[in-house]
Amino acid sequence: MPSHDTNREAWLTAALPHLARRFPVLVDIDDDVRVSCGYGPRASRRVRLVSVEWDTSGVRQVYVSPLLDSAPEVLAVLAYGVTSSRAVRRSLGFTGACGDSDPVVPSPELCESLEALAAMLDAYPHAHTDPSATASRVQSTRMLKAECEPCGYIVRLSRTQLERGAPLCGVCARRMTV
Repeated sequence: MPSHDTNREAWLTAALPHLARRFPVLVDIDDDVRVSCGYGPRASRRVRLVSVEWDTSGVRQVYVSPLLDSAPEVLAVLAYGVTSSRAVRRSLGFTGACGDSDPVVPSPELCESLEALAAMLDAYPHAHTDPSATASRVQSTRMLKAECEPCGYIVRLSRTQLERGAPLCGVCARRMTV
């Protein structure tokens, strides 16, 4: 794979033939699968690692979670996403129920194989994403506070409304200060 100017989608797409060569059960991967890094149009931002969607032309779109930054984990999720049946997932070495909404749990043997494959490929071009860093941020208000000094009445208004003129108090009808 090219090592410079490779984005995540190019890396994921280039990894598909390597997965198919390593795992013959995936040999049917061709133009009917598209891969991307994202949550998918119908996926919530829960800790869902893979989302598989079908478009109207029958092309399968696999979305790998942007929360993953380790190449072996990404390859496991990618292999899980391109397979469509529980039997194939079990034959690859995934454990658990292997349903569409189940967590991706590769066996230790599959982990070793995916780590070897990841070592052959270039580094996964994705920085670590910490969703808790942005989720806890509170949006500040854009409204300005106006107060009537004699009676203490408070209103909030936008800067545009303030430019039209200072508001009048709703209780005592005096000009309010911002």
